[in-house]
Amino acid sequence: MAWSPTPERVALLDAEPDLAAGLEPEEHELALRVVAAPILGLSPGGWDGQVGPDSCGAIVLDGLLTLRAPLDGGAGLQLRGAGDVLLACTSDGLVTGEAVRWTVSDGARLALLDDAFLAATRRWPALLAALLRRLAAQEERLAVQHAIAQLPRVDQRIRALLWHLAERWGRVTRSGVVVPLTITHEVLGHLVGSRRPTVSLALTELEEQGLVVRQPDRSWLLIEDPPGPLQGRAEQHAGDGTRARLRTAPAGS
Repeated sequence: MAWSPTPERVALLDAEPDLAAGLEPEEHELALRVVAAPILGLSPGGWDGQVGPDSCGAIVLDGLLTLRAPLDGGAGLQLRGAGDVLLACTSDGLVTGEAVRWTVSDGARLALLDDAFLAATRRWPALLAALLRRLAAQEERLAVQHAIAQLPRVDQRIRALLWHLAERWGRVTRSGVVVPLTITHEVLGHLVGSRRPTVSLALTELEEQGLVVRQPDRSWLLIEDPPGPLQGRAEQHAGDGTRARLRTAPAGS
């Protein structure tokens, strides 16, 4: 999917207000008016990771993307969703022998960090500091994902991973915590270091235990409390200025 310019722009600090958390009130009002970002809309399917010649990266406004790094018939996988920062693609496959590949699940919108944004960071360095905090938080979440993949049993890995995702994107309902991500068994397998048939079997066991339910809209319903060391973290704020964890769903959900 090639990059193409778009006339649509978004008031970046309206869409991502935490980026301005370090600004003084008088500077905040000005930045709110002048910091705007072009929008890149992505259709479902493959994407080349390019954000255009004048952008150093992007922030995901909505949608879900997967980054796949192939290696010797296997693959490492990362998820990127609302609030995540994407840096301009530079991988040429020198390490793995194959280039990384992006896939857009159900369509996505990205706010491009172009030259105008870089100019704004020179006037307001707090914007850059907020962006770096997001990147640091993403690295921490990736480290947790890698630790989850080392758990001894696949059912442990899957349940821990779903709760890990719930910390970021989950919402509380009367029935449990919903993770509104349409992740397939194959993608789950790549994330936890297991093959799809084993993942399917483990999910069946978790459903029989009443711990995880795949809902008709393909989201995931988590029941009971987070396992092990994830206990007690689920209702904490992210602390990285991205999204509050475990939002409460509207009444009736």
